[in-house]
Amino acid sequence: SSALTFTLFSIALAHTTPSEAAIIASSETLFAALGAYVLLGERLSALGAMGAALILAAILVVQLAPLIDRGRTRG
Repeated sequence: SSALTFTLFSIALAHTTPSEAAIIASSETLFAALGAYVLLGERLSALGAMGAALILAAILVVQLAPLIDRGRTRG
């Protein structure tokens, strides 16, 4: 099943823009950790939680930066 999901993931990424593909690929580890927590009851270490927070912060910065810049140029 891992080979099938990886193949579908790769095909789906081919149909997105490069910037969206990078964001999706970066968030994959966050969803894996969330799935492990929900399905298996696993927990992240403090270092793992900091890494997840940094990944999430980077995703938010990349996604929200154009909106912030657009607001600055208007007025």
